[in-house]
Amino acid sequence: MCAFYLTVRNSVNGNVVAVCDKELVGKRYEEGELVLDLTSNFFFEEGKTEEVEDLGVIVDAIKDAFTSNIVGNRVVGALIERGVLKESGVKVIAGIKYAMTFKI
Repeated sequence: MCAFYLTVRNSVNGNVVAVCDKELVGKRYEEGELVLDLTSNFFFEEGKTEEVEDLGVIVDAIKDAFTSNIVGNRVVGALIERGVLKESGVKVIAGIKYAMTFKI
């Protein structure tokens, strides 16, 4: 199985989760005026980010999160299959799927 990067940060409103397909970190994708920038430490921060292969860990983190940012065709596709995300809530920038969740 391919790995994902998972970062969980605490905020005053609750956990902020960032998860992405491992191979996307450090890259920037552009489509017209839209930009998907994975070069900052938001999706990978040494000492804070975990390499995860178990999708259940990611699902649990998202369910506990105040908000989550999810990037990558593999992770987004797997979360759609599990019913965590809906296809209608997914955006695509330069061929890369991207979704956000919010607890309201």
